[in-house]
Amino acid sequence: MSQFKTIILTTDLSENSRAAVPFALELASKYGGTVHLVHVFEDLMYTGVMVDGSMGYDPTPFLEQAEKEKQAQLTALAAKLSASAPAGVRVLPVYIKGNANAEVLKYAAAQHADCIVMATHGRTGFSHLLFGSVAEKIVRTSPCPVLTIKPDHVAEAHKAAQAK
Repeated sequence: MSQFKTIILTTDLSENSRAAVPFALELASKYGGTVHLVHVFEDLMYTGVMVDGSMGYDPTPFLEQAEKEKQAQLTALAAKLSASAPAGVRVLPVYIKGNANAEVLKYAAAQHADCIVMATHGRTGFSHLLFGSVAEKIVRTSPCPVLTIKPDHVAEAHKAAQAK
């Protein structure tokens, strides 16, 4: 049986991505592991594909501000998770720039991760075609097991548990 000591928990810092948190913390608690809270900053999301230097627009100040904000959000989230984590579980914030699926996979391999835990956005149709699925790409090529959490299932399970 595998022991999940090095757990990669991905986050895009949205509420949706927080659905995976309890699962990562539970695994870490059960196996005495460490949670690496990974956020990948994709600057193309902020500059837009259509913007180029010839238009007289310099996105640098905007990107620098967006990066600072995301780093601060990641640090705050890691502190919050550390404070609420079961005894003995460490939560390490990891900030990376680049392509989300490629950087998560690279980080997981470098850390010899035992598991990647991530929430899915559950996009379908045109939205899925346009944006693709980071989770899907990671599941297909991951060097370790991947636990994907669909947030609406977590909400339904939580409601059912509350009703009992």
